[in-house]
Amino acid sequence: YLQQRQQQEEEEEEQRPLKVLLQLFEGLNYVNIGNVVAFLLNVLITYYAGSKDDILWLSNLPTTTRATTNTTTLVTPAPFIFWIWIVVYASQLVFVLAQCLPSYRSLPIIQLGVEFFYMIVCFMH
Repeated sequence: YLQQRQQQEEEEEEQRPLKVLLQLFEGLNYVNIGNVVAFLLNVLITYYAGSKDDILWLSNLPTTTRATTNTTTLVTPAPFIFWIWIVVYASQLVFVLAQCLPSYRSLPIIQLGVEFFYMIVCFMH
């Protein structure tokens, strides 16, 4: 009996992280998941577009860095101006993570107020 009990406890211990992960995602709906997916796609596409020269159909366009350093006009921003995007993306990350928390995920401001608007903003960016 003790051996069976010990084996059962070991199996439960192995499954514990999975149970915690499933409980974390248990109450999420299409708005919460859509916001997370939109944020991740936005970050990946923006990073890739700004740092790589060989984007499939955009291979002849310069990166953001090269375009701003090689082109100087009266309205060309200084390189440090682009650091604001760190604050923007950090704020978006806080929102995306917060709206997944059990205490916020079903609030009307998230479900009805934000709804698809955040996904649209990420798509338009």
